[in-house]
Amino acid sequence: MPAQTRARTRKETTVHKLQIPAAITAALMLAAVGTSALAQDESMSDGIVSAVIKAPIVADGDVAGALTDLVFVLDTDLDPAVPGRTLPAGSSVRITFPEEFQSVEVNAGPAATCEDPCNTGVILQGWPQRPFPPIADFYSVEMDGSHTFVMTAVQDLAPGGTPGVKQFHVILGGLTNPTEPGDYAITVEAGTGPDGAVETGTGVVTIHPAIQPSINPTSIFAKLTDEDPNGNPLYQEAAAGESPPFAWDFFLFGSDGGGIVGAELQQNDDSGGDIVQDGAVIGSFTIDAPEGATGQSVSGGPSVDATAPVLGKATARLTATFTAGDMPGDYVTTFEMDGGNSLAMHVTVSE
Repeated sequence: MPAQTRARTRKETTVHKLQIPAAITAALMLAAVGTSALAQDESMSDGIVSAVIKAPIVADGDVAGALTDLVFVLDTDLDPAVPGRTLPAGSSVRITFPEEFQSVEVNAGPAATCEDPCNTGVILQGWPQRPFPPIADFYSVEMDGSHTFVMTAVQDLAPGGTPGVKQFHVILGGLTNPTEPGDYAITVEAGTGPDGAVETGTGVVTIHPAIQPSINPTSIFAKLTDEDPNGNPLYQEAAAGESPPFAWDFFLFGSDGGGIVGAELQQNDDSGGDIVQDGAVIGSFTIDAPEGATGQSVSGGPSVDATAPVLGKATARLTATFTAGDMPGDYVTTFEMDGGNSLAMHVTVSE
């Protein structure tokens, strides 16, 4: 995702009701995906959907034949300083998957206590761990038939103290991805227009033949405070020469689906460096800084064994520290895995 200019101001079907146990609700709040940081290629999605991407809590959410675990990113700037959409009480979001997604009977979801098969998800405000909690007080989760996932607002979900609606994360134990790799169109209908009018979009997801290495943002390790209850590690502020309040934490998945342990960040110069494991370069990072800035840096690693929330997948945690350069402005650090994805982290620096 390129750096953004920011104005920081501080057919009739049977409906199956899904119950979300408290333990799963808490885990989903930890797994909520902050795809504002993900660098996307030009998307074929349209309407209110800008992109559909793999969730960061698994290695294979977009892999052929695997459990469907995806994030739908709306066409709203994901910077928390920019208001999102409103989903009024009683209005719904309907996400309909094509028939190539296979309906399954066996529970592949987060916990045995979830209704079998387990289909769940969260409405996000644009970064990890920021749904509208507690989830059951804000919206219900249902399946309409086997291929339509529905979330209905119990009360207004709107900007005002929070950014508002910006993303939908669906974890579908009742569906697996198509067995044939390729691009698949998913229909989104959301009552997020004026006075709850239905807006539509087509989310196009690329289903890959195999797992790709990935670097994934997470905020489960960020310690929020009363002074900063909505702290967002993906978009932060710092003074020149200083570090922002939150470290950057990432989940690293390798092409085997396991965690990439022992990865370190090695900076080459003010413009970036490499992600290295056992002496081999497995990725890179670049720092886009204001013209003439010097001294900006990123350090971190080695990555260690970790467990991703909700589904409990084995992964690795890489913790990184950003230090701002000597000039004010926007600093965007982009991480990229060789043969995999990329993501960007934003820091606005003052004098």
